[in-house]
Amino acid sequence: MIKNITGIFFMFLILSCTGKSSASPAEKKQLPARVENLSVPSGFDNQYAQNIKSGKPVHFTKPMLRIMNFTIPARFTEAINDKTFKMDDILKSDLASTGRYIILGTEDDIMAAIKEQNKIGYDEFKDDGSVTMGELKIAGYTLTGSIAESYPIVNQIGGHFSLKVAVSASITITNVNTGVIEFTKTIKSEKEELLFVSADGVIIKGPRNLTDKPINSINATGKDIDLGPQYRDALRNSVADIIAVIEERFPLMGEVIAINDNSVITTISLEHGIKEGDYLFIVRLGDELKDSSGKTLGFNKQVIGASQVTSVENGMSNSKIVKLKDTSLGIVKGDIVISMPSGYAN
Repeated sequence: MIKNITGIFFMFLILSCTGKSSASPAEKKQLPARVENLSVPSGFDNQYAQNIKSGKPVHFTKPMLRIMNFTIPARFTEAINDKTFKMDDILKSDLASTGRYIILGTEDDIMAAIKEQNKIGYDEFKDDGSVTMGELKIAGYTLTGSIAESYPIVNQIGGHFSLKVAVSASITITNVNTGVIEFTKTIKSEKEELLFVSADGVIIKGPRNLTDKPINSINATGKDIDLGPQYRDALRNSVADIIAVIEERFPLMGEVIAINDNSVITTISLEHGIKEGDYLFIVRLGDELKDSSGKTLGFNKQVIGASQVTSVENGMSNSKIVKLKDTSLGIVKGDIVISMPSGYAN
């Protein structure tokens, strides 16, 4: 009888321990730092918010961007061994894949179209900030830029080499309608790999794409490595950072139209380019902020929390509440939502 009771006790103990481990907080998915800190993007559109607050109808149009030809120095194309490389093609492709913008052709594309259609003269400004020229649509904003610098940093540290490359890209965003430069920024990215070699210079671990020597040759050093792939990876990081900067500058905005338990329904929808897994910040508007002339400049804003999109459809999307700054406040209909740059979600 005692043996049976002891067996039952140990079985209960094992089951209890198993239950506790499955609910371990460490197993919960970690939120991105921006969500955890509730860091709202800087591109908050106060005019949009004012229209929402005053009950005016709001019509969403995607920002229109034209990516102009980027200036690429010869030393970079030589480093990656690709003289035909075009950064603007990569930017167009990656920006288009976000679904948040209408991307128009480069200056070469537009000049070819003008020549073909022989259209001259500006006709009208559109609601999306674009201009039509004949039958051609001109972007509301143009993005120009260049690879400002790129260089290797090779250092020997004991028995291994640090192979690092740095790439700096500068971008400028100009409003086509006004000709005003609205934003300019230089973004620097680095890519590092470690190369381990034996006392005889035989590669043990690390990149094996050598420039002038066969693989595992004697006396290999960090300076013998072809850093082309590292330059490309560093540039990819720069492109991702550029897209995050653009998404920060032109965030998606909408409003809360319903709250169901732990989920929020908003007007940010399929048309905006929002996707499942994207994060939204919920903001409550306070009093208007006016200058000495009485002109409304914006609003006091209170960050309520954040949600993650779970489903998207025409006209609206559903998202799960993942963070609340103060549970006593809650989320209410009419709160403003603003998107976090998609690249920060990883």
